Parts: sequence; C-alpha cells; structure tokens
Amino acid sequence: MLTYKELMDIVAAAVRRQMGLSDSAPDPQTILNRRYHLRLLCRAAGKEMAAEIGADFMDGFDKLLEAAVASAPSQRTKGDVRRGLRWWRERYAEVTGKSSRGVANQPIGSFATVLREHLVAGQMTHARAAEIVGVPASTLSSWLQGVIPQATVAPGLARLEEKLGMTRGALSERVRRKVPTAAPAPVSAYRERLKVLCRDRYRLQPRDAGVQLMNEWQGLLRYKTAKAPTLQRSRRAVWRLSPPREARKGLGWHNAVGQQYCASAELEWRHVSSFIGFLRHKSGALGVTMPEGWQPTLALFAVPELVESYFAWMVQRADGILNSRIKTLANFLQCLTVQPTGWLLQQPAFANHLPADLRPADWSLACATVNRIATAYRGEAKGSSRDPFEPIRGLLALPEPFDPIVEAIRLLDQRAISAGLQSPTAARAKRDALLLTILLSVPLRHRNLAMLTYRQDGTGTLQRRPDGRWHIHIPAELTKNKKEIDAPLPESAVARLDEYVSLYRPRLLNGVQSDYAIVGSRPSQSPWWGVNARVYYLTKTYIPGCPGFHTHTWRHLVATRWLDRHPEDYVTVAHLLFDDLQTVIKTYSRPSPAKAIARANKDIDQLMSRQR
Repeated sequence: MLTYKELMDIVAAAVRRQMGLSDSAPDPQTILNRRYHLRLLCRAAGKEMAAEIGADFMDGFDKLLEAAVASAPSQRTKGDVRRGLRWWRERYAEVTGKSSRGVANQPIGSFATVLREHLVAGQMTHARAAEIVGVPASTLSSWLQGVIPQATVAPGLARLEEKLGMTRGALSERVRRKVPTAAPAPVSAYRERLKVLCRDRYRLQPRDAGVQLMNEWQGLLRYKTAKAPTLQRSRRAVWRLSPPREARKGLGWHNAVGQQYCASAELEWRHVSSFIGFLRHKSGALGVTMPEGWQPTLALFAVPELVESYFAWMVQRADGILNSRIKTLANFLQCLTVQPTGWLLQQPAFANHLPADLRPADWSLACATVNRIATAYRGEAKGSSRDPFEPIRGLLALPEPFDPIVEAIRLLDQRAISAGLQSPTAARAKRDALLLTILLSVPLRHRNLAMLTYRQDGTGTLQRRPDGRWHIHIPAELTKNKKEIDAPLPESAVARLDEYVSLYRPRLLNGVQSDYAIVGSRPSQSPWWGVNARVYYLTKTYIPGCPGFHTHTWRHLVATRWLDRHPEDYVTVAHLLFDDLQTVIKTYSRPSPAKAIARANKDIDQLMSRQR
C-alpha cells in the first residue's frame, strides 16, 4: 500500500521535472505549499507521514477534508487548503489508478494541470484567459477537463504564457501536433536479400526430426552441459544452462536439459536443421543424390562429400561471400570432429546410423577430412554480407550524431502529452523514450536490455541508489563476455526513470506481477524479447532518413561518436561498451583514409597560417 511520504515523494519528483529543476535545487514555494496541505490531511487522519493512506482519498475523503480545512489558520488559507487537497486527490488517483467520486483525474505535467495551476497562481479568471487566447470560454473549460488544444491556438497560448509570466512553450508546445514520421530511408540491399531468403522455409523443424536425431542431439546436449561427461571434452567446449525465462521461443527437446534452457544449443541446432533441410530439399541442385529411405542423423556431418556440398551451397546463398555464418558452421564442425575430443569422432558406432552408400570405411579418417574442410573454410571466412555501420552512416555524418535521437525522445514525450498522460499510448511513448535514453548512455546488448529487472527494494539490475541516482548493475555471469556492468545513468535520466517506475510501468503491467523493467504491449512474467524489434521501429520511425537499426548497432554508434571526438581512445570505448580492449581495437581501429587525410590537411592549414 502507498504511504503519505511515498505519495509526496513521487508527486514532488514529477512536479520538479515538469518545472525543469535539478535534484540539488531547493523546493520552490509551490511544492512547499503542496507538502503543507498533504501534512494537514495526514494529521486530520491521525496518522504519521510513514503510514499507509488506505481509503483516506476515497470514501472518507470529504470528512478528512473538512477537518484539515478547519485546522487552517485563516479564511484565505482555508480556501488554499481545500483546493490543494482536491489537487492531491487527483494526484493520488493518477498514481494508484484508483478513481474517486468527482476527481478530474488529470495527470501531473498534463496541459490541463499546468494551465489550471498557473491560472490559480496568477489569479486569472477563465473568461479572461479565454479572451487572451482568442477562444470561447467553453473551449478553455474543455482544456481544463483534459482536451488537448489544436496547434492553431499555439500563438494565443504564447500570449497567455507571457501574461502569466510562464516559461515560453510551457503551454504552446503542448498542443496536439501530428508526430512526423521519418523521411524515406535508403533501401538496404542486404535487408532486401534477407527478406527473400527468409521466405525459403527449407529447414528441418524440431517436430519433424525423428527419434534417431532427437536421441543423438540430446546426447550431445548432455555431453556439452555435464560436469563430468563420459567422453573427452575440451575445457572450452561447455554449454551454459540458464533459467527457463531466458528461452525466447519456449523450451523444447532441442534447447533444454530438463527445465533449464541452453542458448548455445538453440544456436547450434540451426546448423543441424539447415544441413538436414539442405539435404532434403536443395542438394539436388549441386548434383548430390541422397539414398532412398535415409533418416536425419548427426552422423551425416561425418560424410565429407555432403559437408563440402553444403559449404558450397551456403557460400552461393550468401552471394559468394564467406561470412560469419560460414565461420560459425565451421566452428561447430570442428568441435564435432577435432582430435581427440570431437564428440562425433569419439562415437564410431554412429556410422551404423548412415545408409550403406554413405557409410565411411574409416570413421576417424572421415572425421579428420571433415575437420580439414571446416578449418579451410574457417580460415577464409573473413567477409561480411552486410555493413553494420550502414544504418547509422547518416547519423555519423552529422556534427552531433545524437541530435536526431534527442529530438526523437522529445517527439515521444510530445506524443505522450498529446495522447493524454493517463492513456496507454502515453505509457508506451514514455517507455520508448526511456529506451532511447538508456541506450544513449549504456548501449546494452539485446539480452541484457530485455532482462533488466526493477524491484522496489533495490535488488534488481536497474537500481535507484540512496543518493537518488539510477544505476544499471548486471553481474558478470549474466553478460556475454563475463564482465560485470555497473553503469550510472546520467542525471538527466533521473526524473524520467522516477516517473516511469512510479507511473507508467504500473500502467503497462496492468496488474501483472513482473520484475522486468521494460514492459511490452502484452505484459507477462517473462522478458520482453520484442524490445529489439521495438528499437528498430523507433529509430526507423522517429529519425528522419534512417532505415532503422537494432540494439547492437547502438554500440557502434556510441563507440564511433566517441572515437571521432577522441581519436584512438579505445580504453574509454571499452569502458563505455563494457567490452574487452582487444575486441574494441579489432572492431574500431579500421583505417579511414578520408579521416586521415582530413587530419593531415588540418596540420597543413595550421602550418600555412603561420607563414602568413
């Protein structure tokens, strides 16, 4: 249950943000007055500020209101207290989602709330305000009830701001405007080709694998995850098990051991399903004829001719590029066939799972041949089917690549205001604005972003520290490279996070109990794996000329922006990305002739200027 102190802190933080105050600035008189009014109600209820509010703002409110008003020292103060406590009842309804009789239910920071507060503070009548804006008094009354004005009245609202001594834009920038979409973005040849490839559903589905392949794969899973496998295993050939909540598409026989999820099994199964699917549906195009009645089995990976044909087909499918998919396939095959710890190598009895026409005479020799094929392809797999910097090249060409993103955050805030801050649309817009804010500061990988947790006791991975600052703290065992992430978020994000966890996240959850911080459109007790697609949508929709990019590309954006301003400062980039220094240098130390020549020209210009 909510306490009086918690209500006061939540609302004060939101009002301070609306007024543009920093955390260190003292409370203005407006907030001090609000605090005084709430304390009077608390005393009238015979409670301390740490006590739960209970039904004080519901059925018992009218009686408590009169008692609190009666305790005010003067007649004028009594009127202020009455209005102030009605204002607090509105805030309580907004924070808790509990409506009460006669409550206008206008959210903190909404157009209606801002207008009402300044009319009261400026002692201006509704009729006079309507006259200044140039609208009927009934129209202004509808604004006070929550209707958002059209953009055509912005000049009149600017006049009202001036008369009331308000900050420019406090009202005129909150009018209903159509949120602009991005300009047509350049077409990505890679994404167009990927669309075509994704329509080709040739892969073997787990439900069609058959008993033999199922048993073999589960044996490999046990071998990879066991503490002490019966077969030899290299120290690095271990697959990690995770809680079932990390399974993005649910648990199945191909990606789980009992009720524990194995992400590596999920990834490596794709090689198996693709290879078997190739043999069933595509191998004929390369002159490969499979025997009658053959069954799916991992032993097929020990047939050099089939493996060679599959590699050739994969390269052809990638437009002749030996890309990272070729490399990961080669890694998988090496793991199966390497001396002396290859899992397939150590099981010569698997030869009996093959049709007689494909059965090798010497199992060890066949595995060694496959290993040489895989090693050769792995050595040449240095190409890339896509340029990871392509979606952000337009941003990187700007003097400040973050400017369009900051503007996108502002547009999302505007969308929330235009929709009415209590609406589901506003909650989603505020969540989206927070997503972009977090990624600007801490460009998390998809998995870590989706699995951020928030708990009021501060034990989640998204934490509010005693000093009021927000941190992301992810233990090393939950990160890809086993590096702990402990990142303070910028001070400018404090009020936004306070607002999100206290107001918008509960609305998105809609009663569902979940520890996950970022809540999707369909709240559940599992991570929102769709957050990656949401980031792509937001960058495509709200950044003009951007084709859209996913969470991982933010890492390239943050790193490249920093290096453009601080050449060769790879140490800082490693800290920003929570990555290894060697990985950062390998990824971002690519020579750029244009930048090198530009620096050299700058030196020449400085030299020539000294000769004048």
